[in-house]
Amino acid sequence: KAAAKRYADNVEAGRETLVVIPTWNEIDDFNQDARAELKRRGLIHGEEIEIEGSASLSWTEVEKTHWQDYERGHVLNFHKRISKVESGESLTVTEILPNGLECAKQDGTIVRITKKQRGAFDVAESQHLSVAAGDELLFRANCPEIGVSNGQRRKVKAISESGEIELTTGNVLPKGFTQVCHGHAVTSHKSQGASVDESILVVGPHSLSAANLRQFYVSNTRFKQDHRLFVHNLNALLGKVMTKSERPLAREFLAEMGKELETLLEAKPFHDPQEAKQRSKRLNKLLAEVGRYEKRADWRATRSALFNKLGVHQWPDKISKRWKDLRRQRAREV
Repeated sequence: KAAAKRYADNVEAGRETLVVIPTWNEIDDFNQDARAELKRRGLIHGEEIEIEGSASLSWTEVEKTHWQDYERGHVLNFHKRISKVESGESLTVTEILPNGLECAKQDGTIVRITKKQRGAFDVAESQHLSVAAGDELLFRANCPEIGVSNGQRRKVKAISESGEIELTTGNVLPKGFTQVCHGHAVTSHKSQGASVDESILVVGPHSLSAANLRQFYVSNTRFKQDHRLFVHNLNALLGKVMTKSERPLAREFLAEMGKELETLLEAKPFHDPQEAKQRSKRLNKLLAEVGRYEKRADWRATRSALFNKLGVHQWPDKISKRWKDLRRQRAREV
């Protein structure tokens, strides 16, 4: 509720703001709270219509091949082109087969899906989405008709008399495009590359299980001026960030600088703007250090994986054996 109020304050002030929440369940909760607050202030206004959207089930590629878990009516949102299906299209599951699915396109064409296509789509449930002027929409797939890429957000300008959704960019949301949801908040992954005046990170009880150092770095470095952190349990979050790291180099970093990070996160808000600015600057610098360590660790991990694949660690033994074989062969020839 507090995060939604802060977000509404910024929208009302015309301040560019990005809300980052690690899990989709908590994003849905935040969208509801944010829309209620924006409506109360008249920032979401006018006629409200319902459109067909979809809510991702966040299945892994392995789970996508568990055909028995599908239900008729599930939606497959394609983010990659396959035979007979374009990127951005949505298919509805009509039949569950022993080794695949039969799905219907919007024109009624039936397409057979097997495990070969598992990396091309996301599994979702059909969802009715209430939309009005002032709403933010998040695109979950490319929409080439209006030049929008997967992960981008667009604001609703108005609902026309014919029920079309007019966007502030001057485009109209294409009829039948269902890969959208409310976009008042995004995940850490979708926030990468974004840079706004203020970012707000919300970490609720469900998000704690997904928290780690890498995600914490991405989520906390999307701002130009200000950053706000709303946490359900600060001690639990600190425990996750301080102890759970995917790379040895990140653990080394935390051993040296983790205490300072903890102090900065636990500090109460500064009333002096200059002190607050210095704290934000130091926090940003510290998190940038994490990013550098992580990139170096990624490079080392990639190099190690390549060397293992090539069997580089076995080369000295192979060269030595080959050299001995050549010496024996020469000795026999002499």
